[in-house]
Parts: sequence; C-alpha cells; structure tokens
Amino acid sequence: MDYQDLLYAEQDGVATITINRPEVYNAFRAQTVEELIHAFQRAGWNPDIGVIVLTGAGDKAFCTGGDQKSHAGSYGGRGTIGLPVEELHTVIRDVPKPVIARVQGYAIGGGNVLAVLCDLTIASDKAQFGQVGPKVGSVDPGFGTAYLARIVGEKKAREIWYLCRRYSAEQAERMGLVNAVVPHDQLDAEVAVWCAEILAKSPTALAIAKRSFNADSEQIRGQASMGLQAPPVGGLCGQQDVGSAGDVIGARLHCFDNRFDLPRVDAVHAKVAEFLAGNAGIFVHDCRILDIQAWVVNRDQTVGQCRGCDFGLGARDQAVLKLSG
Repeated sequence: MDYQDLLYAEQDGVATITINRPEVYNAFRAQTVEELIHAFQRAGWNPDIGVIVLTGAGDKAFCTGGDQKSHAGSYGGRGTIGLPVEELHTVIRDVPKPVIARVQGYAIGGGNVLAVLCDLTIASDKAQFGQVGPKVGSVDPGFGTAYLARIVGEKKAREIWYLCRRYSAEQAERMGLVNAVVPHDQLDAEVAVWCAEILAKSPTALAIAKRSFNADSEQIRGQASMGLQAPPVGGLCGQQDVGSAGDVIGARLHCFDNRFDLPRVDAVHAKVAEFLAGNAGIFVHDCRILDIQAWVVNRDQTVGQCRGCDFGLGARDQAVLKLSG
C-alpha cells in the first residue's frame, strides 16, 4: 500500500508509524484508518520488528480523532459510520509487539483513545489529553470508555467523558494514563531508551504477556462492536433532538478575541440553529483545541472560522444549514 496519510519507517528493530496530517492536527479520515490498520499489520508480523511507535507529525498534536470535515454524515469508508476504527483498535491490541504512543501534543477524542490502547505511553510535558465526544453527540462505546476505566478507574473515566476536561501530561501520569513524562526536547531520546530496553527482552515472552494482558479485557471488543455498529437514533448523523428553541433561550453570539464564541448547547440541531441565528443558518463546531464552540456560517459562505483547528465546512455541515432553513 502506498501511504498518503502516514509516514512509515523501520530502523534497528523499531517501526515508527506517524500520522502525517499536521494541517488538521493529525485527525484521521477513513483513508488514514485503513493505512494505520495496514501499517500495524505490516510492522506487527515482521519478525525483524520488536517494538512499534505510534506518533503524529509536527509538534502540536499526536492525534485529535476523526476529521469532521472529511465526511457528510458518514466518513465514506467501511463500516456503519464509514470509519473502521474498531478494526484499528483491534489490530493495536492483536499485533504481538509492544506498541508505544509517543505523545508530543494534543491527544484528544479518538486520539486519546489511541493513546489509551497502546501498551505504553510516553509524553512530552507539552502534551494534553482528553475527550470531546459528549460535546458533539458522540462517544466511543468500547475501549475508549470501558478499557479507559480499567486504566484510570471508574470515577476518573466517567469524569473524563462526562466533563470533557483537558488534562496535562503530569495529570495524565498521576492517573495512570501515561507511563512517563519528559521535557519536550527529550521525548525522542526517552522513546529510544524504552525501545532499546524492550528489544533486549524475549519477543516470544513479550507476545505472550501482551496476549495475556489483553485476554482479561477481551470482552470489551464485543461492546465496541455492538456500540459502533448500532443503528443511529433519530436526526442527522444519529444525533437526538435536544429540544425546542425555547430550551436555549438566552444564548447569544458574541465576539471574543477575534473568534466567534457560542455559549454551549448540547448538540448541533436545526431548531437550536434556527433560534440562535434568526434568518441566518448556523453551524456549531466544538473546537478540540480552543475548547470553545466556534464556527459560525451564514447560508452561503463562511462568516467566522475556527482559529484553533481550521475546521472546514463540508457536505454534512451544508446539510445542517439546509435543515435550519
């Protein structure tokens, strides 16, 4: 396979898989996920490889989950949501080699789930972790929730998902989400040290140990498959009705620091959009970088653009606008 969204390298027994989409904070589209699955299989079953490193290009982000501007109600690939992310989660667990997440920046949403699933996580002191799904009406129903609880505990896992806060690398290390935190300029050296230590161990013993660890949480795979393949419930992209316009009376648009900042609503919905914008259509984008809902458009063109992650107006957004009119 010729990779479009990845960089793949093998050196001295280490395979490094880099999500190469820094212009969208290494968010993944269907093509990215397919390439990741292929790359993990390629490295995982190569007898010359003893450890796999997963990372993101650039200094800003490890991965920030699904690329919202790459889909129109579906990501366009395989599976119910057009994104075979459960297959990616499975292959990270199934390859018989330790997988290290090298987190140099934002590990948000689906990116945080990838870091959770890797066997080990080494982070720069600039890294940030967190989930955003409930802000935009989505959730990872398997490994991203149930397996996260195995790592950080039930209460903390629920906090991470229910509140959608951001956590520093130091906080993540204290809760057990990260194995080690180092100064940003020492990250690569630290990853190399961990790789060297792993390569000095028996690959057969490591493969058996990994399979044994995974066996204890293997039933979560079924939960993930059931949740990700369940039919959508009402509304565009499976989002439920959040109520009438009256439920958000008092919300208003205002400008702050050259950004459009919208008081929070629970979901993108036609009635909310119609109420807030009056005669103009509106689409609310929950920025995973700035931590604000910050994308405002009229019916035909962009009025305000998210400065945090350059979120794009795609076909799905156009559909929302049409619904609001």
